[in-house]
Amino acid sequence: MIGAVWVMTRLHRDHVLRDRPLVVGAVLWAVGVLALYGALVWFVDTPIFPRYLLALVAILAIPLARVSAAPLALAWNRHR
Repeated sequence: MIGAVWVMTRLHRDHVLRDRPLVVGAVLWAVGVLALYGALVWFVDTPIFPRYLLALVAILAIPLARVSAAPLALAWNRHR
């Protein structure tokens, strides 16, 4: 999460993306994580797997920092 926040601040500071695409990307990531968490709870809700473990799996399964760093890497490579 720290890496994702760092990438988002760099994207905003370097004017690679405006505010709206950053917010839309964060909302889509949150919706994807919640959808995956809901599916995991629906299919694997047993006393063996606690719900916080399913939430951790959902957060780690949906990439945030790597996908959002792509425009930053392209902009950095373009200006070299």
